[in-house]
Amino acid sequence: MPPRDGAAIRKERIQMTLEIIRKQPGIHIGKIQIRMALKTGLTEKRVAQYVRQLVRGGVVVVDKNGGFRLADKTE
Repeated sequence: MPPRDGAAIRKERIQMTLEIIRKQPGIHIGKIQIRMALKTGLTEKRVAQYVRQLVRGGVVVVDKNGGFRLADKTE
């Protein structure tokens, strides 16, 4: 098995983050950070950066209660 590079690891972790949000729409950042820390050891800051990038990219949106959910395909 070839060694994984940084981009592959990052992609895997972003996909994990999306899966957490997909399974629990409306989840708040603190819960996402805890789950990712338990799975990967990532810091709160790094998880927040991933979520911020997903929001900027339009893949994830912030709901009216401050939680996160996947964006509708029409948004």
